Amino acid sequence: MSFVVSSLTDYVDQSSTDLLLPAVSQGKTATIVNLQAGVKSSAALQLFDSTVVFQDDSCAFAGSAATTFSQRDIVVEGVKVQEVLCPKDLEAKWTQLLLSAGSDYNEADIPAAYMDIKMQRLQDALEIADWQGEDAGAGGANLDKYDGFLHIIDTAAASVDGNVDAVTVATGITSANALNIVQGIYSVVPEAVLNSDDLICFMGWDAYRALIINITDTNFFHYVTDDSARTGELMLPGTNLKVVAVSGLTGTNRIITSRASNMYIGMDAMSDSDGIKMWESLDDQNVKSSINFKRGTQVAYPAEIVEFTLVP
Repeated sequence: MSFVVSSLTDYVDQSSTDLLLPAVSQGKTATIVNLQAGVKSSAALQLFDSTVVFQDDSCAFAGSAATTFSQRDIVVEGVKVQEVLCPKDLEAKWTQLLLSAGSDYNEADIPAAYMDIKMQRLQDALEIADWQGEDAGAGGANLDKYDGFLHIIDTAAASVDGNVDAVTVATGITSANALNIVQGIYSVVPEAVLNSDDLICFMGWDAYRALIINITDTNFFHYVTDDSARTGELMLPGTNLKVVAVSGLTGTNRIITSRASNMYIGMDAMSDSDGIKMWESLDDQNVKSSINFKRGTQVAYPAEIVEFTLVP
């Protein structure tokens, strides 16, 4: 005879209390563009420009140039993320191992991994909202609280059209045309900003992957893309244009090229989204968490931006 165990469920060791965090993308855009703190509701970007007008040289003095002050407002909206946690829900599962002895629980019983993943997910959501948000409410969940860069740029209607070959939606951005698309974008970057040290071409990871494959397939043997695939950054071969992949543009088929110093993310305080408040609520014996912050975006000079959008 032998042991008959076919009716038993396979054993799974669930005694480990180490919570494994899933891989999440980080908010990359906010580490590149300007962060404007101290904005409670709105704040003006103070813009300044001056013209030069040549005149015939003579003893007479005649002022003909102009120096102009103008403004563009960063408008921020208040946002919060709140959750109610009931530690007693953990008692019936292996998660009871996370709880302290007794039946009176508090915020100390919530694992640190909860706070870590909450903040990581927040940064991921902010990265997408910073690009795709629309305060009018058309954006849907997490995208209807404040205006992102795409809405700001589209509303200004002053950017340079980067779709020089009129690539259609039916064709899309592919591993066969991505390099040509970015080269076309580079060809129309305004000369005034062409040599800027912080000139960046932002695109989604989907378009970026297509670009890497396209560069590789084009037999740029002298141009190694291995590290670029890991970092999400590369220099367009033969140019000073830095291409950066950001999760906020993935799935949009949009490509935005600008000086990083031309783009702003407004907030009330630099630490607004860096912390999470947790407390024990004695009236209902729950643990509550709350994150509160203000957020908004703006570009200083829309006419300096080259935006790529597929033709319908």
